[in-house]
Amino acid sequence: YKPLKAPDHARLSRLQRELQGLLCLCLDERSMVGTVTFGWLEFLLRVGMYSGCCADESYGGLKILLLFGDDGQLPPVFESRLFQLRREASEAGKNGAFHYRAIRDCIFLTDVVRQRDDQECYSCSERWHAPGEKCSKLRDFLLKLRYQKSPGLAERYGRITEEDVEWLRERQVLQLPKPEAAKFASSKALFIHPRRLTVSNYNRKELLKLSAGCIPVVKCLAKDTGPCCRGTMDSNGESEYGQMPRLTYLCRGAPVMLTNNLCPQWGLFNGSMGSVVDIFYANGRKPSRNGKELPDCVFMHLDGYTGPEVIPGHPKIVPIGPNVFQGHCAHACHRTQLPIRMCWAITVHKSQGMTVGPNNAVEYLLVDLGEKKTEQWAPGAAFVQLSRVSDIGSLALDSAVDEDRFLPRVGPTRNGVPEEDRRLYTMHLRTLDQNPGCTDPSQFEELKQYLFNL
Repeated sequence: YKPLKAPDHARLSRLQRELQGLLCLCLDERSMVGTVTFGWLEFLLRVGMYSGCCADESYGGLKILLLFGDDGQLPPVFESRLFQLRREASEAGKNGAFHYRAIRDCIFLTDVVRQRDDQECYSCSERWHAPGEKCSKLRDFLLKLRYQKSPGLAERYGRITEEDVEWLRERQVLQLPKPEAAKFASSKALFIHPRRLTVSNYNRKELLKLSAGCIPVVKCLAKDTGPCCRGTMDSNGESEYGQMPRLTYLCRGAPVMLTNNLCPQWGLFNGSMGSVVDIFYANGRKPSRNGKELPDCVFMHLDGYTGPEVIPGHPKIVPIGPNVFQGHCAHACHRTQLPIRMCWAITVHKSQGMTVGPNNAVEYLLVDLGEKKTEQWAPGAAFVQLSRVSDIGSLALDSAVDEDRFLPRVGPTRNGVPEEDRRLYTMHLRTLDQNPGCTDPSQFEELKQYLFNL
């Protein structure tokens, strides 16, 4: 409920410098952006764009704003969706909801890219398609799951049937042949679960297996200053501040994930996955039992790293040092910690936006859909988990498949997504009518040329 207020002079000057020359702002994963976040984004653009000279214009006079995403995926945490407004909303929440509703142009992207090359002939039984034939069962299942409750779109994509659920059950890990099931326990596999406690326990179990081979484990305890970072405990007794854990464990060979955007243009962004090559302490320092001695750096192997070569002959190994997160509070709280966490397993929220399959950092995905009531506190969790893979051969289920969770229920849903789908699709048709040919690829080339000329 913090009122909209411009930052202090130093931060405002920095914001205005960073926004100089900004012409187009692209916002991805729209479903996880809440009204408060969007309201603050719009306000900060107003005070930051053009040194605040266009503060009376929406978005500070920004030329182009593009929002991408799917409302059928996970909603924001501790915020209202962009199309929902609580009566007790803050000033930022009301501002975000107002400006989102003011958007008048919308284009539905209908091409499914992630499952475009779905070739599941080797993993589907022949009763689902002829031998050697391309199979679209995964793509069709996901489209049905996503739109079966949306008026108008359900008729276009269909609804999930008992036969579809039976097809999905064939991917339960206990039903797979042993050679294929072994792939989902390899180093190229990832486990996804909705609950943080289950994920934490899974990571610790895998760490114990690795340490049993006489590989030392380093305990890393964050250095906290101020009351805010010390009081953010979750139900598991763990604390996150600035997306950095209070306590983390590392060892050579462990799969890890970055938790902060360090240098996105070099592939060092939140969610980048790699493995620990070595842990370095300088000047004779050594790890301590209480974890208060943080390493000077951790050498990570990141396949997606595109920056300068740090170690000659090893272009994908990069050192990651402790990061400092400065809180935006009156107490000047901050946390110093390695922006790294173990990732044998991750939560479904962390997986959104990830692609799993051949020629990716993770090739196999083991999914636990959780209990049926998961969709009550994390609507869209099942759709996000199942849609991470590019082909069905990369997916296995670690839990039973409850048909009641997938078959269309009678009655309206409570999350408002079907109604928003209908509103956006109506806006999509109106946009096409007012802008004929706007989906022509040549239009995008003209847009790029326009931005270049600006």
